[in-house]
Amino acid sequence: TTLGKGGVGYEPGNARDLAAAIDLVATDQELRHALQGAAALNARRHDIAETAARLTLLSLTAIEGRR
Repeated sequence: TTLGKGGVGYEPGNARDLAAAIDLVATDQELRHALQGAAALNARRHDIAETAARLTLLSLTAIEGRR
């Protein structure tokens, strides 16, 4: 999985790895601010009307494929 600047990676199923990632975010203020900024930029890229239209089209395509 590619996280880019918007996340902190960890190995799925590895509780220690997840705990270390949580600890890192909890203790690193600069990292938290960077993640917040990346999240805000990512949210601006996804207009709600555009997302709804794409989801509707995807749903209709899936429904048509089942007929």
